[in-house]
Amino acid sequence: MALQRCDDDMRLLQLEVAELQRSLSVTHKTAPDVVSYDRQIAALKADVLRARNEAEGLGAALEAPAECRDRWRVLPGRLPSREELAARVATIEERLAARKDLAVQASAAAWLGGAAGTRCGFAYLPGPQSCPAEALVAQHLGILCPETVLRVVLQCLLPPDSA
Repeated sequence: MALQRCDDDMRLLQLEVAELQRSLSVTHKTAPDVVSYDRQIAALKADVLRARNEAEGLGAALEAPAECRDRWRVLPGRLPSREELAARVATIEERLAARKDLAVQASAAAWLGGAAGTRCGFAYLPGPQSCPAEALVAQHLGILCPETVLRVVLQCLLPPDSA
C-alpha cells in the first residue's frame, strides 16, 4: 500500500512536472526573446552614433566651405564699384522716365483724342488734343509738356492751311 501510494505520488508529480514544462515552453514561445532584443538595441545604438557623427561632419563641412574645395567654385567676373552701379542706376532711371513719358502721352492721346467734333467751341484738330482748354487741363494734371500745349494753342488759332 505504501508502494502504491508512492507510485501515485510519483505519477502525480510527473504530471505536475509535465504541466510545468508545457507551461514553461508556452511562456518561452510567447515571451519576447530578450537576448535578441538586446542585440538589436546595441546595433541600433551603434547606427544612431554613426549617423550623429556623420551629421556633425556634414554640418561642419557646410559651415566651413573653404575646407571643402569640391563644394564651391570661383565665378568669373568682378564686382562693380559704387560709381559703376550709380551710373547703371542713372541709365535705368533715364530709360524708365522716357518710357513713363511715352505711356503718359499715349494715355493722354487716348483720353483727349476720343470723339471727332467740337469741344469747348473749337473745331476738332488732328492730334491728341482738340482745344487749348483741354491742353491746359492736361498740362495742369501733368499729362502734357508745355511744348505740346503751345502746339495745340497754335493749331487752334492759326488757319488749317498754315499749320
